Amino acid sequence: MSEALITVVGNVARQVENRNTNSGAKVCRFVLASSRSWKGESGWEQSETSYFDVECWGKLAENVNNSLWKGQAVIVHGHIRTDSWTADDGGTRYRQKIIAKAVGPNLKRHVATVKTYTEKPHEQPVGQETFGGASATQQVGDYAGEATVNPAEADNQGHGDNEERREPALVGAGVSAGAGAGESAADSADTPF
Repeated sequence: MSEALITVVGNVARQVENRNTNSGAKVCRFVLASSRSWKGESGWEQSETSYFDVECWGKLAENVNNSLWKGQAVIVHGHIRTDSWTADDGGTRYRQKIIAKAVGPNLKRHVATVKTYTEKPHEQPVGQETFGGASATQQVGDYAGEATVNPAEADNQGHGDNEERREPALVGAGVSAGAGAGESAADSADTPF
């Protein structure tokens, strides 16, 4: 069975709702509002707004719940799922939602601070060192490797204005490192487009 993947750019239209299932799985939901704007002859025009229910599971749900707020510009990537139910009048109703695989801030509208989440390693017997001398009893939920970019200092980062030039490289084309003979990156199940 193939997954229909979709990427939608928009704004969080309603505050993120967070809960746990009966089995303990983390899930969060929010509504994404998306519309297209363009400059016409009479000024800026906007298309009708589309609304998408978005559902996130597991670690993504936890991180989305701790990161997003109503009104934030985000990019959501995931697959479409259609739910159906019988309404009070006996008719069948359908609702499509995006089961998110990735959610992030829209950097066209925001500057981001990124924190890498580290899982708690399994506890080891007393006296046994962990790799690199790190503690085996590190608290779950520690964020490490914080990276912040100051826009004033980042003027030449990633814009091609640096004196030092690199050879252009194809991105997402050709044979990937994990592809077999005759397979391209586009043949992979994880390819987003």
